[in-house]
Amino acid sequence: DYCCLVYLDLTSELNTRIQRALNSGVRFIFDVRRDEHITPYYHRLNWLNVEYRRQYFLGAFIYFLFKNRAPDYLYSLFSSKEQLHLRTTRQVDTKLYTPTPRTATYQNSFYLKACRLWNSLPIGLRAKSVNTFKPHLYEHLIKSYLNQ
Repeated sequence: DYCCLVYLDLTSELNTRIQRALNSGVRFIFDVRRDEHITPYYHRLNWLNVEYRRQYFLGAFIYFLFKNRAPDYLYSLFSSKEQLHLRTTRQVDTKLYTPTPRTATYQNSFYLKACRLWNSLPIGLRAKSVNTFKPHLYEHLIKSYLNQ
């Protein structure tokens, strides 16, 4: 998990290699044969796969970024849809503005992945305190992973 946010824009081939390494660890823990399906063992461990683990760390990072408003060079990148529209509406939009990506590299960027993740979280989860956000985020992602 060290520096996992740096790996957000890896190719699918490299992501698969990292996932296989994690799968090997799970197989070692449970002494599972190589031809046996691994997902039930992730559920027994209450672990997330590589993709969801990155979402967890990204969500925690973005939450602390918005709560502390620092570092400024990252915080200034994000703007809500409400800030961009000049017209006032009855609905308060707390979603982040997500531009349309024109390249695959930009689509896999930290900025777009962070915006998409933040916008996908329930508003009640985003409003939690610092101490309760991470466990609730993990629970939310585990439910999403199990319902996949």
